[in-house]
Amino acid sequence: MERDVAVVLSGGAVNGLLMELGFLKRLRETDLWPRIGWIYGTSSGAVTGVMAALDRLEDLEDFMLRLQPEDSFRPHSLWRLPLLGSHDYRLPATVAEWIGDLTDIARKLAESPVEVVVFATDVSAEVPGSGAHAYELSYSSRTTPPETMAQAVLASAAVSALVLPRQVGDRIATDGAWVRNFPLGHAYHQPGVELIVSFRYLPQYPRMSAEWLATLRRRLERFPKLPPIRALIAELREAEQREQGPPGDHIEIVRQGGGPTTAGRPGGR
Repeated sequence: MERDVAVVLSGGAVNGLLMELGFLKRLRETDLWPRIGWIYGTSSGAVTGVMAALDRLEDLEDFMLRLQPEDSFRPHSLWRLPLLGSHDYRLPATVAEWIGDLTDIARKLAESPVEVVVFATDVSAEVPGSGAHAYELSYSSRTTPPETMAQAVLASAAVSALVLPRQVGDRIATDGAWVRNFPLGHAYHQPGVELIVSFRYLPQYPRMSAEWLATLRRRLERFPKLPPIRALIAELREAEQREQGPPGDHIEIVRQGGGPTTAGRPGGR
């Protein structure tokens, strides 16, 4: 059967990965599955894309049902934060123990009839080129050495707020969500693609008030002698004031046509 279908998978952390897993399992039940020739994935989409291309979705499901937070990101001791980041990136070791060596997986991926392309963000000291996509790194299972491909998948899924960037070949890379969280454009430009099936995770967060800021500030005020704590308390106070809005007699200075004017309360001075 001719392979003319591309699958696009976005980032989305653990929630996105679980939902993508369900999406792919349902897709496997359709007549589109044997027509898939390309999978484009970022972050969680990179992980699920690799397992889908190898038809190991059950292994991924078992992995996710067993996974605990400390199996992915283990908090570092406070004194190690400037050197190693806030968390130890435990996911590579967990994957190797439970699923298999990622380099071996990448070798099998290179032999798969499905090409997998993953995306990461280039944070090297010198980034070649310029423009909107200068920091975008893409790695194809067809052209990337297995050792590099294995590291590219891990870098794409390395949440930059938790772990330090990783070395991928001669580049330093981190979470691909910064530059290409939903790699739909690449599927459009792939010759031979007649149909694109995609999953994009769009999180919805509950609306929060400034009350939690006040609670945090009151707890930190028990440690007023520490300079970093004092600075953070001041920032929290400013955030609380911004949440409450400007005072009633606030006057904003704006510029219109090169001359200063004032805008404030109706009828105000």
